[in-house]
Amino acid sequence: MVEGLNTVAIALVPIIIGYLILYFINLRLSSKAKRRELILTYLIEAYTAMERCAFRKLGTELEDAVATVQLFGTKKQIELAKQMAIDLTERKQADFDELLLDLRNSLRRELRLKEYEGGIVHLRTTWDRTI
Repeated sequence: MVEGLNTVAIALVPIIIGYLILYFINLRLSSKAKRRELILTYLIEAYTAMERCAFRKLGTELEDAVATVQLFGTKKQIELAKQMAIDLTERKQADFDELLLDLRNSLRRELRLKEYEGGIVHLRTTWDRTI
């Protein structure tokens, strides 16, 4: 009887160890996936906010977008955001396109979409409300 219990215990030990290893691996992968999803969400919001601000009156939306890029962006994106902020402060104008292109390409890579090499088009419309 004792030998049978020893055999069962010896057989269960690798199963339990294997289960724990898989559990912790899955926990780590899940954490990485959530982190990736959070960063993507913030960068997509920053991209759309900056695109909306291009050729329009600037406000806190742009300030928040630049702060988000400085927090979650790549080194290149952080440098571009920094230069854009300096240009806006010193010259009261800045080119958003280089940062938007880099954000668009890195987001498309993260989302496993093909890169698009074309430029950014900013569509701005004015509707005649008298019609």
